[in-house]
Amino acid sequence: MIRLPAFLLLALLAPALPAFGSADDVHACTWGERWEARIAACTRVIGSGYGSATVARAYLHRGEGRLVTGQTLEAVRDLRAALRLEPEMVSAMMVLGAAYGELGKPEQAFRWFNAAVARAPDAPEVWYWRARTEARLGLADAALADLDRVLGLDPDHHAARLHRAQLRCALGDVEGTVADFRHALAAGAMTWDRIARRLAGAGFPATPGGGEAGLDALNAWARAGCP
Repeated sequence: MIRLPAFLLLALLAPALPAFGSADDVHACTWGERWEARIAACTRVIGSGYGSATVARAYLHRGEGRLVTGQTLEAVRDLRAALRLEPEMVSAMMVLGAAYGELGKPEQAFRWFNAAVARAPDAPEVWYWRARTEARLGLADAALADLDRVLGLDPDHHAARLHRAQLRCALGDVEGTVADFRHALAAGAMTWDRIARRLAGAGFPATPGGGEAGLDALNAWARAGCP
């Protein structure tokens, strides 16, 4: 029998081997700034020899990326794969709930949100993802209640506060809308110049520096339904 040198055997087999994910791929999959690059890195990690916990998180992040980039059915498949490997992964449950919400399947969405809430009732992100899905499904009162819960758990959750401001405006709560925007300004979650540009674009000119005239414009904009 002919014995090939090890390096030659590896060279012959190389075309058939999957592209293995490196430590850099794990980092890019988890923390990358561009979703397309993150999805590609996660794919390499999934095809690697990493353990089930790492691969499950790669499925999670790839599923999240696919949801964000409009590949909702593929996202569902990835998130379910993550849960097959790690059945108690709360983050996969909540993103899967959001994916089913995007597909217009509220029963499946809330099944997974409720599972996540049961396991992590004090996690603000679980309530935040559920609130976003409720708002998307037209369940404004439920979404508002969940955003209140998020901010009760984490008063510095700026994304939740800005979403609540928009939802309050849609529901006609002018005082609550203005209060949330003022809180966001005080916390540095947004600048007055950014608000002023939005107000001006909607026909409510406001001075860049804010002040009483700026608050008057903000109140007028909120009374008009935040166009």
